[in-house]
Amino acid sequence: MLEFIQSLDTRLLIATRSVIDLNSPGQVFAVRLFADINVFASMLVMVGLWLYGSFHQEEASKREALSLFYAMALALGIYWLLNFGLPVRPRPELTNAVKPLISHIPDNSFPSGHAIYSGAFATAAFLFLRKKFIAWFVLVLGSVMALCRVIAGIHYPGDIIAGAALGVGSAFLFQYFLQFRFIREDIYNWPIRIAKLVKL
Repeated sequence: MLEFIQSLDTRLLIATRSVIDLNSPGQVFAVRLFADINVFASMLVMVGLWLYGSFHQEEASKREALSLFYAMALALGIYWLLNFGLPVRPRPELTNAVKPLISHIPDNSFPSGHAIYSGAFATAAFLFLRKKFIAWFVLVLGSVMALCRVIAGIHYPGDIIAGAALGVGSAFLFQYFLQFRFIREDIYNWPIRIAKLVKL
């Protein structure tokens, strides 16, 4: 069964990489750019929401920024713990002689940390943001990023799918934790109070 899954994952990887010309500098540059762009975009969203809340004296925007941050932090914490227990799956370049377009340390390929991060962030955006166009924006960027990481040859499609599923689950887990009053009050109130002391 595992051999079949690995074989299918490899075929999907090769098929996905075939959508671009790997000898085209422009296309390779685009893949490299979008393979990480969602990480920076999500940071800008969080900072933007917080600053908007500061300038307009609107606590709701700050709470939205914190919700995104906590959902993402929980997802990355789960990813960190999983890396201690899961067997190491070598990256495609080590098992299928796939030439990567992005330099990467030879660590565990499964699951994709970027996909966990993006899955959690996009899901949290739909759960907690009032302006849903922002959620659609980060979802599209996250999907493009995931595709580009497969095209770049540093992840199998299965790594991305598993990572995204974990990220989505992490966001819903964070939403579940919010039903507990002591968590719901402290994780929002204290950061906002401390930020006010430094005019943020």
